[in-house]
Amino acid sequence: MGHNGIFRNDTCDAYETTAPNWREKRPVKSLVVGRPILLALEDIDGRPSFLEKALRYLEKHGIRVEGILRQAADVEEVDRRLCEYEQGRTEFAPGEDAHIIGDCVKHVLRELPSSPVPASCCTVLLEAF
Repeated sequence: MGHNGIFRNDTCDAYETTAPNWREKRPVKSLVVGRPILLALEDIDGRPSFLEKALRYLEKHGIRVEGILRQAADVEEVDRRLCEYEQGRTEFAPGEDAHIIGDCVKHVLRELPSSPVPASCCTVLLEAF
């Protein structure tokens, strides 16, 4: 039984496949995925993080793209772009596919170790509703 990629505790039958080269090069400790929210927004050295740069890119270039954050990009392209960022390609070119960058943002947010919105804020929002 293996992990199905939707819910962390769900399992399904796993198929044995070989991983593409770019996945094998991904560092064990990711610079992008699975970081606490404060580190996800700013790198340790004070430079903008992946999430900050990706959100700025989407604000500038993705706003005019139909279906942004709704239409899914190819999962392998998203993984490849995250891996490229970790290997040093840290800037987004104006011609990059905004759907890929948007799905990278969604992936990073899903993999945060804790909720980006504190429980106390959720309670206040629910009470206000």
